[in-house]
Formats: sequence, structure tokens, C-alpha cells
Amino acid sequence: MKKGETFGKEFLIPFGGEKLGKHEHRFEITKSFFESGLVQEELDIIESHVHLDFVLDKQSAMLNLHFDFSGSITIPCDRCNAPLNLPIESSDTLFAKFSLGGFETTDDVITIPDSDSHIDIGSYAHEFLWLALPMRRVHEEGDCDPTVIQKLKELEPDKEENTDPRWDALKNLK
Repeated sequence: MKKGETFGKEFLIPFGGEKLGKHEHRFEITKSFFESGLVQEELDIIESHVHLDFVLDKQSAMLNLHFDFSGSITIPCDRCNAPLNLPIESSDTLFAKFSLGGFETTDDVITIPDSDSHIDIGSYAHEFLWLALPMRRVHEEGDCDPTVIQKLKELEPDKEENTDPRWDALKNLK
């Protein structure tokens, strides 16, 4: 994401004038969140009903950012391309340290300039949601579209074993 781009003003969280302690925010993440055009998606989101409970815990030298996701995302099945409803239950924490420079950013620690008074959590919410999705997105066995499964079986290569005779001798070594 380029500097200045955002997933929406609702994800721009002020902390500059806030007192020390916890500040809670609730978000509804819908399909439009993924259609923002800021990030090129690897797969189509058919529908999204995800609740994000976000807690900003402001401390004197840092912010604790806690993300709790619950809901579901509907995407195409990797096997049959029919809609697949995936439940989302995820909890992630990110730490933001104030700095003029010098801190290294890691997977769970970011640095923000001392002069900033807002933090844009949209890109972090997006990243955590993608990490909550399984790598292989398929229906349970037997739930896929039967016409597609039948066509896949028809197109499956023959199981004839054409092996090189030079390698057959290795099968006898045990």
C-alpha cells in the first residue's frame, strides 16, 4: 500500500488525544472492504460477514493493538469453484512503538513516528484476515458440486504405470 492510501476513514484510529488505557472499537468487514482496490486480491470474495472487535491499549511508550475477528467469508472452492463459506475466528496482537527512527519492524512490532496522532489499522486487519483463511480452500469430501467432480474424474489421467525399467530394480532394494 502506498503512503496516504487507506482502507477507509473508519480504520483510521486516533490515539493522540486519548488517555492512557484501553479504547474499544467495533467494525463490520464486508465485501466492499476487499474491493477497495488498494490490494490486488488473489481470490474472489463472494461475501463477507466478519466482526472485528479492536482494542487499542495506549501506554506511555507504545500501543498494544488487539484484533478479534469472528464471522465468515464466502469464496469459491478451490476444487469445484462453487461458493464455500469459511468460518473466521482469529485473534491477533500487534505492538506499535513510538520512535524518531531506529527501531526495527518485526512481524508483531511496528514503529510509528512520535509526531503521529492516528494509526491506520486497515492494512493490518486485511493481513490478519488473509492469515486466518486456510491455505487449501475446499468443501468437505462429498460436498463439492457433483457435476464438476464427475468432469474432473473424466479428465483424470490413466493410472497405468509406465516406469523406466532401469528404476524397477530399485523397487527390490528394501
